[in-house]
Amino acid sequence: MLDRLRDSFQRLLATNGLRYADDAEEARFEDFYVHAHVAKTRAFMLMGGALVYIFFNWDRIIDPVGWTYGHAMRGFVLAPAAVLAAILMSTRRWRPHEETINALTMLAAYVGLTLIYMHLHEGFRHGGVGIVLVMMFEALLLRMRFAWFAASALAGSAFFLAVHAIHFGHLDILLMNTLVVASSLLFGLFATWSRERENRRLFDLMHQLEAAKVRVEDLVYSMLPKEIVSRIQGGETTIADSHAEVSIVFADLQGFTSLMRKLSAKQVVEILNTLFTRFDAMAEQHGIEKIKTIGDAYMAVGGMRQDDSHAEQAARLALAMRDAVTDLSRELGIPIHLRIGLHVGPFIAGVIGLRKPVFDCWGDSVNIASRLESTAPVGTIQISEPAYWRLQNRFEVRALQHVDLKGIGPTQTYLLLGALERANAPGEARTSSALAEAAPSA
Repeated sequence: MLDRLRDSFQRLLATNGLRYADDAEEARFEDFYVHAHVAKTRAFMLMGGALVYIFFNWDRIIDPVGWTYGHAMRGFVLAPAAVLAAILMSTRRWRPHEETINALTMLAAYVGLTLIYMHLHEGFRHGGVGIVLVMMFEALLLRMRFAWFAASALAGSAFFLAVHAIHFGHLDILLMNTLVVASSLLFGLFATWSRERENRRLFDLMHQLEAAKVRVEDLVYSMLPKEIVSRIQGGETTIADSHAEVSIVFADLQGFTSLMRKLSAKQVVEILNTLFTRFDAMAEQHGIEKIKTIGDAYMAVGGMRQDDSHAEQAARLALAMRDAVTDLSRELGIPIHLRIGLHVGPFIAGVIGLRKPVFDCWGDSVNIASRLESTAPVGTIQISEPAYWRLQNRFEVRALQHVDLKGIGPTQTYLLLGALERANAPGEARTSSALAEAAPSA
């Protein structure tokens, strides 16, 4: 029964924009709206405790004879209750119950003041002012959600008016106090309702801004390496770095341009998106930085983070990319072939452009990797001699006859065939000569 009532009440609050359907989201809003202001709430509670005690002078003016009961109630019950509430809100155990503490402390104030007015001579004639002050203090200074304020204020004012009617039944005074208390209650309800609604809108806006920020950062991080983004955010304007040794991977889909003529635009984009998304995941897995895609070509670099294993990781990425293309071709029933070039050497990298900044790299090493890809036999991974010397003990390679690379001339190259089950000792490279075994034709 209680669960059904609670659920109905929560649905009512949600309908009026005063609760989130998701309990976790409501808990986050509670942290934002209530607990984030606990320091101020503690200060206000201590101030309220001091004021409720100082007002014993008001009792003394109303009843110079019977004011001692009020003095004791204020000094030994109400003021200590406010101090205890502030102390409890300072502890980790009770801080999550901040609204409960506030509501109970305020309810104690309503009840305590009502009892004081009972003992003062014609105390109820002036009691409406005290109840209104407590209600305004609760509504304006304490951080409580609407439901908590409504519960404590309604209960407290109802108790005051009920005792008023029983112990001081002067109809004119009762009507006057009812009007004053009811008006203050309406003002307090409206104030807490409107403040909470505004804060919920602000909370939603902050979440939307945070989500937008995350999307923008994800977009930026997809365009630029994380280290570069951090440097840009740090105020660096010209970003250019020289790297003594990196591993450059160039991959290009062979014959994809002619294949495009047989496919719709949507199919072309879906194929490239599927493939390059897999490449991105593989690059991240192997600690290799994606640089860019140009048409159906993909470029990635390892070693910009001072990783000594970049050549090995680049080789494993190249093998994984080759296998990924084979798998996708089998899945779609479409002939898709890949050529890959891998070179190890120095290069320069930096960011160019302001409106659409691009991270790019330059140097002979980039050109060599590109030429290795363009001259590689279809479906293979062609590597340079510097790459061979770094990979020979961990991968199976095959030496080719000298390949004439444009702008470079005859160059000794190798085919990367796969990873060895165990690493060879230095000098035990597993390499077969192209003179003994003909390489696949381009």
